[in-house]
Amino acid sequence: MNDYLWLLPTVRTSLVKDELILFQGSNFFSFSPNGPQLL
Repeated sequence: MNDYLWLLPTVRTSLVKDELILFQGSNFFSFSPNGPQLL
């Protein structure tokens, strides 16, 4: 997760159901009960 901390100032978050989705431009990173995944 530390690799993604530098993205935080420019990342928008969206909480959908049980998933936390971080997105910056066209890059999506989803934190879900199944584990984080790059969308």
